[in-house]
Amino acid sequence: MNDIFKAIEENNVDLLKEALISQEDVNEANDVGETPLIVLARKSRFHPEMLDLLLAQTTLQVNKTDGFNNSALIAGIVAKNTKFIELFLLRKVGEIDFHIQSYDCGTALTYAIFSCQDRIAVQLLSHERSFTTSEHPTAVNWAVLNGDRSMLELLVRKGADVNQPGFVGHHTIPEWAVRELLCDPDAPMSRREVFTIPVCCAILTDKMDMLELLIDVYKADVNQVTVDGNHPLVLAARQPNAIRLMVYLLSRGASLAQEIRGVSIFTLIQQDVSVSHETKIWLENFASLQKTEANFIFILCDLLGLNGLSVSDSRSHLALMQRGDALIRIIEPLCGFEKRHDKCDDEAYIRNMLSIGSSK
Repeated sequence: MNDIFKAIEENNVDLLKEALISQEDVNEANDVGETPLIVLARKSRFHPEMLDLLLAQTTLQVNKTDGFNNSALIAGIVAKNTKFIELFLLRKVGEIDFHIQSYDCGTALTYAIFSCQDRIAVQLLSHERSFTTSEHPTAVNWAVLNGDRSMLELLVRKGADVNQPGFVGHHTIPEWAVRELLCDPDAPMSRREVFTIPVCCAILTDKMDMLELLIDVYKADVNQVTVDGNHPLVLAARQPNAIRLMVYLLSRGASLAQEIRGVSIFTLIQQDVSVSHETKIWLENFASLQKTEANFIFILCDLLGLNGLSVSDSRSHLALMQRGDALIRIIEPLCGFEKRHDKCDDEAYIRNMLSIGSSK
């Protein structure tokens, strides 16, 4: 290892000047594949002149990566080294490759979003010559997981695809593995869990505001199946807030009849040991009502204040009059009522519950 590394380690500007005058290799890698520039990117404290000296070298490879395929830009962002990142972008923006993906498929942009460095992420996006979601496969997912509406909006304005599957783990999943997962439902879960879609990220973290933004505003596909064969409804059914999530997805067109490997979503949920008994019973009641009263879906949306319908809407009123006790079994879990008084009037009781539910 040459004196350039020693100079950076000691933050010694004079030693670095001497090493560069001696024409020592500015791109030499240490035992873990780090170049001097990458080492400097990871230092929280360094003299700015050291970066200037390195960047002034005509032979410097600014995009050379370490053993984990991290470039200097990625290394600086992971280290949250704002001073390095801003100076580096200012001096070498025309030469930097923003699309380099590290060993876990993260790019500089996705790492910035993941670690909530929004100012850096905005700078990176402003320098993007051609942004595509496939080149930054976790960007939208991390914006959703962080609940960052403004970042999601910015990504969409730049052309991000809200249906693009992305990696959200720290394992390498190369293209051949993705192809294998598409046809191999028995692939190990440790490799399958890290690959999902933005809608599922919102469901898994119970971020209703992000889910609504994805579906209602950006028209994300509510019936998109993930690489590992999961449907948004199936994932929603496993969550603590399962019924509310499922009501929302169903109201936006999610289908219980859709099949995955020849099995309907409804059956998959009923067979899923991760889904509570109460949720399965609720779904059975809902599926039965859906067959006889298509407009029942509007009541559920109405209850949760999801689509702006009035409780007095004629369709809701018609369903209320026709469904009686069966309807109560659907609405009860949503409003937190455990029992109803046997002597109360069905329609009055339901209206009362709707009123309470909509005020929550």
